[in-house]
Amino acid sequence: MSTYAYYYNDGSRESLAFKSRYSEILAPENIFYDSQPADVERAGLDALIATLNVNDVLHIPSLCSLGSSMDELLVTLESLRITKTQLHILCEKDSKLLSSTGSVKNLFDLIVSMQNLQTRIAKVKQINGIKKALLSDSMLCSEDVKLRKYKGRKSRSDEEKLKVAGCILRGESPTEIANKLQISRSSTYNYTSSMSEKYKNEIDEFRTIIQHPNFINMHEICGESIAILILDVVIFSKNLSHNDVTNYIRSNDFIDKIIPLIESSKSKHNSNLISDIMAFSDYPFNTAQIDLAVKLSDVFLKYKINDIDDLKHELSSTGKNLMEAIAKSSPKFDEIHQRIFTLVDLKQEKLSDYVSNKINSINNGKSKDPSKLNSLKVFECLFNALNSEKWKLTYFYYC
Repeated sequence: MSTYAYYYNDGSRESLAFKSRYSEILAPENIFYDSQPADVERAGLDALIATLNVNDVLHIPSLCSLGSSMDELLVTLESLRITKTQLHILCEKDSKLLSSTGSVKNLFDLIVSMQNLQTRIAKVKQINGIKKALLSDSMLCSEDVKLRKYKGRKSRSDEEKLKVAGCILRGESPTEIANKLQISRSSTYNYTSSMSEKYKNEIDEFRTIIQHPNFINMHEICGESIAILILDVVIFSKNLSHNDVTNYIRSNDFIDKIIPLIESSKSKHNSNLISDIMAFSDYPFNTAQIDLAVKLSDVFLKYKINDIDDLKHELSSTGKNLMEAIAKSSPKFDEIHQRIFTLVDLKQEKLSDYVSNKINSINNGKSKDPSKLNSLKVFECLFNALNSEKWKLTYFYYC
């Protein structure tokens, strides 16, 4: 557990006093700050968030120092909640507010509720203002376009906003996102806030996935190496349980021992990979499973990433060796064979149907607002923010 301090240097007596106080207590590398104009970027705050680990302690002069807007404050509080940061506030009013809510999460929820109320009030005022402007515009001649009071505004689609939200929720730098997409830094927070409210159930589940202690983007470890698919089939053959596989994929054994082996073998197609995995892993592989893994390796190591049809044909027509290995692993030959096909072709109906049904159940089958994207599209946009073209595999193993 480490202790940090962060302040916004606006030149005020309070910020200078805070700097002086914590410079005597903490090492320079544990003190982060930003200077005006903070509405352009907050490199210090971004660096702090990237540095924080679970249960670290953070001292700040006031809640105002954590954001240039309410949306920015909320996203910062969300990052602190994820890392379970212990927040200490020098400002007495803000400190009492945090104490009265009991936790950073409760404070976050309270601010969101008040912000939602403020938004609804502002919406009524905005609608009345638009009506007045439209009434005034209706009295103008068609040639007087430049004199119209209401010109509307160009807004981004929900797909674009969700991709931004996905990046923010994953912990990417708001400044880098803003520069990459050529939007203001505050817009990254506004989009995240509005999408979190509009698609609450989907984003809550997305948070659950990416906040898993052993979360990895499955697409990152697949690539041309399909060792993970071999492991899946081998483990599945033991109990024919999807949960059994997912629990192993998310285990420390897999993360600490298997992933490094897969990563090191990506470019080499190491034929000894499976035997190495069996030797290093704590999972109780039996002789029949090892034999199945070897036979699968013989087939998969010939596989080219763009030749799915050729691989499927080979799996369907391969000789006795693979079929016998499957039969020895379990009497449930058909289920295991189908599992192989489900994982090889991520666009195949079995996997797509599984993920679609799971996602569609998030909203309990309730009719959707026609102005909202369906849940499947929401997840596609959120995972696209992580550059995961095969995001269904990630969802498959984490839900």
